[in-house]
Amino acid sequence: MLVMSTMAESNALADGETALHAPAGFLGWVAALVHRHRARLLRYARRRALDAEDALDAVQDSFISFLRLPEARGIAQNGDDALKLLTVLLRHNVQNQRRKRQRHARAAVVLELEAQASLVPAYDSETLMAHAEELARVRGAHAGK
Repeated sequence: MLVMSTMAESNALADGETALHAPAGFLGWVAALVHRHRARLLRYARRRALDAEDALDAVQDSFISFLRLPEARGIAQNGDDALKLLTVLLRHNVQNQRRKRQRHARAAVVLELEAQASLVPAYDSETLMAHAEELARVRGAHAGK
């Protein structure tokens, strides 16, 4: 997700010292934000029935949406506000992932039905009318017995 510039910075983030040892500038506060909230957001997404891959996508999309905000850096400095906003963004991304999954499922059903329909021989309208008339004649003759 984010690339650390040195092994020491990576270890510092793993030890929970995000603000003190993170890279300077933009990457510093972004790395700290991701480190602080990523695990909680992933759990949130997984509890809402997303598989691991979709949960990662939803969380990443949430961070991207957050970072596009002009006031993102200021919000990130207040951990509670950042988490609240990231959770709202994630909730919407989870819904988008579900809708995407449903669209793909419906598309798969349509493709399957089209494939099955292509196996059925095609008849012109005159042939269909002749079959319908024959069926009606047979049913009528059978009902008269």
